[in-house]
Amino acid sequence: GPGRLPRALLRQPPFEGRVIGLDLSRRMLRQAVQRTAQFAHRLTYVWQDARKLPFDDDVFDAVACLEALEFTPDAREVLMELVRVLRPGGVLLVSNRVGPDAKFLPGHTFARDEFERVLREYPLEDIKVGRWQVDYDLAWAIKVGEPRGGSVRPLTEIMICPACDGSLERAAYSFRCADCGRDYPIAEDDVIEMARLDR
Repeated sequence: GPGRLPRALLRQPPFEGRVIGLDLSRRMLRQAVQRTAQFAHRLTYVWQDARKLPFDDDVFDAVACLEALEFTPDAREVLMELVRVLRPGGVLLVSNRVGPDAKFLPGHTFARDEFERVLREYPLEDIKVGRWQVDYDLAWAIKVGEPRGGSVRPLTEIMICPACDGSLERAAYSFRCADCGRDYPIAEDDVIEMARLDR
């Protein structure tokens, strides 16, 4: 989206991590880059479909998907990817639209009583679902497994090619897949553009 969550998180003095934002809307990413310019040194944006996250398994301490799941082509597939990239012991935060507009998004939202059941299909525990704002339920969950913690790792250690799952190497103005040779450009606004080539 327009970068509200990264901006809110990076403004918190105790937070010393990095944030990676991903969206399929290039227009939203342009807004996010503008709104978070002061944090550019701790922030990376990726233009890509959330159904195929370009990251290795078990790499993030926290994964959030807020006010977005209902706009994805397959909410269950996106949830599976969100959990896949989360480290054991990591926190998942995801919203589900339940307000009056949910009826206009059939197949992209879950009924209030179904949302928690769907989350239980994944390796998650301590699932808590509650009302959030007017139109959403908000779920917090922990990925099952022994927490390992971790540190901020370079993008080349955690990113994978969305086309072949190969490792990516940093070039001057792109990330290149060592396996299939695809080149993912870094645009002038520093967004890593994967969606255009992954289709």
